[in-house]
Amino acid sequence: MSDRWTELAPTFLSFLAVLVVRGLGDGIIRGLDRPMLSHLYPDSRGRAFGMYDLAWAVGSAAGPLVMTAAIALGDWRLAYFGLAAAPVPVVAFVWRLDLPFEEGREAILDREALVALLGTKEIAAMALAMFFHTGLEGDLFLWLPTFGIEAAGLVQSDANLLLSAFTIAYVPGRFVATAIVERYDYSVLLVGIELLLLPTFFISFFVVSGLATFPAVFCLGMLVSGVYPLLVAFGTDAAPEYSAPVNAIAAVSSSISFALVPMVMRFVAEAQGIRPAMWIPLALAVGVLPTILAARRSISFRDGGGE
Repeated sequence: MSDRWTELAPTFLSFLAVLVVRGLGDGIIRGLDRPMLSHLYPDSRGRAFGMYDLAWAVGSAAGPLVMTAAIALGDWRLAYFGLAAAPVPVVAFVWRLDLPFEEGREAILDREALVALLGTKEIAAMALAMFFHTGLEGDLFLWLPTFGIEAAGLVQSDANLLLSAFTIAYVPGRFVATAIVERYDYSVLLVGIELLLLPTFFISFFVVSGLATFPAVFCLGMLVSGVYPLLVAFGTDAAPEYSAPVNAIAAVSSSISFALVPMVMRFVAEAQGIRPAMWIPLALAVGVLPTILAARRSISFRDGGGE
């Protein structure tokens, strides 16, 4: 069976080309998802974004289980067949869904509007905070197992489970964030999460070790999980008529950070060790707090949020 499927991608370059095509499709979806939700639910963007990312967290946690089941059945490719078929009932459901009234439309983004948008302090703060936060997430996604082995004193199997504990924590974390998001201003919630996140991060990587790392990392995952959707909602509320460009700015900032920061951490980890390298994501987490606090001072009254 494996030989037959190998013929579809006989070389690594052809495999990469398919990934590029797949990435283009994913980029279109990710460019439209939150703007659509923003216009469909203008009075509860934070909750809509939180529920959307909660679904992502459930899928992320279930992915390794699906792959394990496929391997048990004899071929890891079966997991991708199952995942490809999964959206079919979703499309059928959405096709018959009565959508709520759409209150707003996207404004035309010309050059002057783009300059004004990038000059909005809330948007700039969102982009910068997103860079900091996604760098932290990227570091943890890639380096948690290594930290578990080299610094926390865990065996290989337990170190791999450490990353699973972190990602599974996104499910209850985003559930809680979604439940309370509309009770407070988005910036207030972001500040509160960061004030809890910083000591939790320090305890997870500089205080505890061994099996005690698991509950600490789980708590960290719950806190980290709520930041991304809150940041996008915070930025979108500043310019709801430009929700698509705001979403694109957030995606670009997070993508650049996710690509660059773990690479920087690799050089530090190779030179100094993994535990000293953990100061990098901690420093990034520290950077989110003053960024949001500075933006709060410039927030004016506007539709859908403000102070």
